[in-house]
Amino acid sequence: MLPNILLFVFDALRRDHLVDAVMPRTDAVAKQGIRYLSAYTDVGVTDLSASMMIYGINVLGLGCDAPQFSSLPERLGDNYSSLAVLASGLLCNPTAAQLWTTFDTIWKCTDDTGEPYRYRPYLYPEKALGAFRELIWQQPQPWFAYFHVFPVHDPYRGDDGEYVEIDPSHPGLNAERYQQYCTWADTFYAPLLEEHVASGGLLVVTSDHGEALGNNGRFGHGEPRLWTLPSVREIPLAVVGPGIEPIEEETPISNAEVPRLICQSLGLHFEPILDMQPKRYPVGNLPPDGKR
Repeated sequence: MLPNILLFVFDALRRDHLVDAVMPRTDAVAKQGIRYLSAYTDVGVTDLSASMMIYGINVLGLGCDAPQFSSLPERLGDNYSSLAVLASGLLCNPTAAQLWTTFDTIWKCTDDTGEPYRYRPYLYPEKALGAFRELIWQQPQPWFAYFHVFPVHDPYRGDDGEYVEIDPSHPGLNAERYQQYCTWADTFYAPLLEEHVASGGLLVVTSDHGEALGNNGRFGHGEPRLWTLPSVREIPLAVVGPGIEPIEEETPISNAEVPRLICQSLGLHFEPILDMQPKRYPVGNLPPDGKR
């Protein structure tokens, strides 16, 4: 019997924060499977990173049409239904729309007018988790679900429950609130991850990119000049599921390998992309046309 598959993505979660001291329950789940200690992403922007995890290649950054390549739902074939729950404004914009065309069901964090919730992050977790739990019961089994949650992207949620934007004048406070947000996200989402693994599902838990919290005066993640920073480039990645033994893997691995990891965990043949690789631009520069 094929397992249900959950690809769970924390937005902007640094690899060094998915640890017992900060996110104990999610850390405990990750330790039940293969944990990739040197996982990374080449891009520090949500939509570009998502394209890596869905297509195995940065289709948006290459400026080509996603339909030229096989998406993860297509690779899984007719045996799986597919669901995408997207709690990030960048994943709901017109440019990113092509990433989701092969999913059977899509939920986006939009308001009543259809616009993405960009400035009300306190609405994202409850709305997205509620939508996921409701929709997943409607999906034919087995299912594959891509669940991209807003935490722990800025603005950061502190222990007081307030959301605060990055303040370059207080790097220590940024780091403190970011860690508090990670701990809150662990408490909020870990039950879902635990339930999924306990039910015999296959789980991939990761993030789209990390976050610079003030080292060398640099903050955030979106500017290309930040993408080579370890704090932005290094991401958590773990694969947990039936028949997977708990181990720690030191070999560097890109999040573009997520489709291969899922297919191989299921014993499915994976046809690699051999002829194209994501473009890498000099740090601090954009392509000549000014696009990502």
